Amino acid sequence: MSQYKSNSYPVDATQEQVFNRLSNPTILADKIEALPDDVKEKLSSVKFNPDSIVFNVPPVGEIKMVFSKVEAPHRLTIAPESSPVPFSMSIDIAATADGKASLATCIDVELNFFMKQMVGNKLNDGVDKIAEMLARLPYGE
Repeated sequence: MSQYKSNSYPVDATQEQVFNRLSNPTILADKIEALPDDVKEKLSSVKFNPDSIVFNVPPVGEIKMVFSKVEAPHRLTIAPESSPVPFSMSIDIAATADGKASLATCIDVELNFFMKQMVGNKLNDGVDKIAEMLARLPYGE
């Protein structure tokens, strides 16, 4: 397995607030209504369930991501129910000295040498962008 880790990003919320929001995807569904129409349209095929997120990826079809491991309040691990490439993504939530939280993501993926050379840098960038986006979500509201 290859591992790709993001930088750590500060979050303007406590560790518990971040964990509670991310561990219940249905809360994210409520936030979609406040987004601009063009963004809502792009997310129209995404389904948020209490224990999973399902999205459509043409031409692959529907992919269901489920919580494979939940370690309150510091780590969530999600993985696809089935995938041609085995992978998982963990979200690490740490408490900081000021009572707030910091967040980082990590992807573990099974790649052969050639695939690693082709997509490794993209995965490094992607995992960092995911962490940065998650750190910007409104957790305290």
